[in-house]
Amino acid sequence: MKIRTLQDISRNDLVRLTAGYESNERYRVFREESDDIVVIRLERMHLETPYRKRFESDDAGEYDRYCRYISQGFSLGLFDGDRLEGLAIAEPVDWNRSLWIWEFHIASAHQGCGWGRKMMDILAERAQTRGMRTMVCETQNTNVPAIRFYRKTGFVIDGIDLTYYANDAAPDGEVAVFMKRSLQTDADPNIRKEPVPETGEDVLYRHEANRQAWNEGAVKYGEELAESIAFIRSGKSNMHPVERRNLGDLSTWCETAVHLQCASGQDTLSLVVEGVRNIIGVDISDRHIANARAMSQALGMPARWIRSDVLSIPHDLDGSADLVYTGRGALCWIQALEPWAESVARLLKRDGIFHILDDHPITWLFRADRACLEPSYIDYFNYCESNRGWPESFLGNLGKPVHEEVRKYERLWPISQVVQALIGVGMEILSIGEHPEPYWDNMPELEVVYRRLIPMTFSIKARKK
Repeated sequence: MKIRTLQDISRNDLVRLTAGYESNERYRVFREESDDIVVIRLERMHLETPYRKRFESDDAGEYDRYCRYISQGFSLGLFDGDRLEGLAIAEPVDWNRSLWIWEFHIASAHQGCGWGRKMMDILAERAQTRGMRTMVCETQNTNVPAIRFYRKTGFVIDGIDLTYYANDAAPDGEVAVFMKRSLQTDADPNIRKEPVPETGEDVLYRHEANRQAWNEGAVKYGEELAESIAFIRSGKSNMHPVERRNLGDLSTWCETAVHLQCASGQDTLSLVVEGVRNIIGVDISDRHIANARAMSQALGMPARWIRSDVLSIPHDLDGSADLVYTGRGALCWIQALEPWAESVARLLKRDGIFHILDDHPITWLFRADRACLEPSYIDYFNYCESNRGWPESFLGNLGKPVHEEVRKYERLWPISQVVQALIGVGMEILSIGEHPEPYWDNMPELEVVYRRLIPMTFSIKARKK
């Protein structure tokens, strides 16, 4: 099954897919009006006999109109081979920056499989790219399944037209229900949904963009280098309590550790404070590595710093590590998981330990700028984005307009994919944890009452067989 831009449609396919619907419920519609108040109320009721609606789609004028809309490039088709199994016919309306969805149907055999939500998200992405502020659809008070679906995909009821189909439709006839999904137009220039990379060249392109972006961001780390040096010199450690619980006393078992995506080295040198005797830090950013070298030299701490993509770490490190350590904001920058796991495995000695603590992927499913858990409608299983700018609770303003910053690439990795990637390279999973404890303020507006309802971080400990 593939979702593609709809180039054209036959009359037969249009009639087949828009034939009608059936519902065991309906909304009765009531209107109360006086000089002081007007109320339109919908009350859902169960039907003893299902309501069946059949549409007549042989109107030549309607078919021609739909063909014009399709030619504008927003409409989508769900294809099983060459057979059309779903459609979304959409028209952009520029004067009020809205995308009107005139037809949205999935063949019954493919309903409940997530295809409708995926198509709606693609429509939203296209609308946002065009600068649209809202998507609009029209259904009927008798089509409760459609109303439920639209609500699940971010729509709300925004208007009722009592006489759209007939002058005497209320309370028991068909009434038009207009629903809208607001779009985040304020984020359009700087946040963009991206396709999953399909080739190694795509992966390397995105990693190189991330190198350039982190070179910009590492300047901020450099400004705080004196503070970081004082922190380590005082004998303090950045090690997270979850990591300390999982790894125990490093001084008793860890001779050599490799820290992947080590940034400017404070977390790396914290491992030395914790008892690691030989430490190696790897990062893709030139400036991060320069900061790390300056820090270890100032502290007199021997360390090896390597500027490298984690997918192409020098092979002289193969089989050298008792511990490969990563996490705390690292995994999202990786665009290909299998070669990442291969790097982890080849760095470890036999029986060596891998550990990661990172943001729980469920946090991607909620908006970071809300006080409650408001859905982001991100696809948990296939989501990549590019963005400019940094959260204020992290790096914040870099001293130049956000649109001039390098565009960087992030990817959501479900925990199951991380686990399977590690198993696939011969790692034995020793523990998986989901934790309420964050390691940074990733949802700064979220009220305390909601914070412990979802895991903020996850951890994995694995051993090389």
